[in-house]
Amino acid sequence: TSDYGPEMIHAAAQGNAYACFVRRDTRIPFMTMPDAVEAILKLAAAPKDRLTRCVYNVAGFSPSAGDFERLVLERFPTATISFEPDLGRQAIVDSWPEDVNDSAARGDWGWSPKHDLDRAFDELRFGGQRTLNLRALQPTALQATQLAERWLREQQVLGAGEALIITGRGNNSVDGYSPVRESIVKLLPSLRRRNVIDGYAEHTPGSFVVTFA
Repeated sequence: TSDYGPEMIHAAAQGNAYACFVRRDTRIPFMTMPDAVEAILKLAAAPKDRLTRCVYNVAGFSPSAGDFERLVLERFPTATISFEPDLGRQAIVDSWPEDVNDSAARGDWGWSPKHDLDRAFDELRFGGQRTLNLRALQPTALQATQLAERWLREQQVLGAGEALIITGRGNNSVDGYSPVRESIVKLLPSLRRRNVIDGYAEHTPGSFVVTFA
């Protein structure tokens, strides 16, 4: 009954119309598999004297069906999505909570999910091989320029249609200025002039989507 999210994404990617079987305002909890595994490992490693109960809730994110629609249409503007609730399946989903309280897990053993809806969608869309996370690598501006150019040339050779470069917003930098982000802002027009990439656009304040010819 929670399949409407992935089904909506897969239908759009395949160029098929999708009729969602729940209302647009339907909201239930979701969690990525990496976060679920991480929760199990963190709980197993937690000191016993820190645990205040035997059963813990863990939460990821709780998007509505309309949130899935928004993300899909941002990526696939020509996608056709309609909402045609199935009364039986809708009743099942309506019987579930919209969110869960995981404050005990956060307080007792430091639980915190790594994925929200947008990050989960990006990882599904781009995958690890088409994502360059400069924020995690923490290079200098020069290193970021060299690394990004080399990586983008490799993606071009591999025939990637699009790729994601994560620079970070500079929130932890002096005066909120990100030298790494600015180095990528300067690099991308140069690579387009040299026909390495076809185009680019700011995806979030801390990332860029690059398309290849």
